Amino acid sequence: MMKGEKPDRVPWFGDLSYWALSMEEKHFVDRGYHVFEDFYKFHEDLGVGFYLQGYEPFTPVYDEKITIENEEEDNVRTRRVITPVGEIEEQWTWIPRSYCEAPSKYFIESVEDMKVFQYWVEHTEYERNYEEAEKRYELVGDNGVVLCYLPKSPFMQLVALYAGIELIVDIWLSHQAEFEKF
Repeated sequence: MMKGEKPDRVPWFGDLSYWALSMEEKHFVDRGYHVFEDFYKFHEDLGVGFYLQGYEPFTPVYDEKITIENEEEDNVRTRRVITPVGEIEEQWTWIPRSYCEAPSKYFIESVEDMKVFQYWVEHTEYERNYEEAEKRYELVGDNGVVLCYLPKSPFMQLVALYAGIELIVDIWLSHQAEFEKF
């Protein structure tokens, strides 16, 4: 490619999802554009290898004693998990300038929340769901990759998604026995 020749593989995969989402928010394209076939065409027209933000190739199935509530108000998306041993909730806040969201409240905010979280995890099973991956694979062909989100290690799931690094380190240092068991 550096010699001006046609490359034998896609040289770069661009994550254009935030840009496409901003175009939706500004009403330059139809809503939903960044997750359908038009988004692939967008990459193809720009000569960019296709890289669509992933999805989870599994569906959680919760025990009948668990209730999940979702709500959206203003720029905040809240998910509440109700179990027989307590409730926890997370919130993600939409940041208009960056066209993305970030966690503003984690599920785990104290050592007491760990028992609720643990109950939730222990009473959840997962069913595979590959349909979307197969659909994307057919669409993308040789011009990109199909990205599926898989769970991180348990420690990194806590740090990245469920508690944050500061709280995890604090709990680990001040409640080591509970943390190790958890």
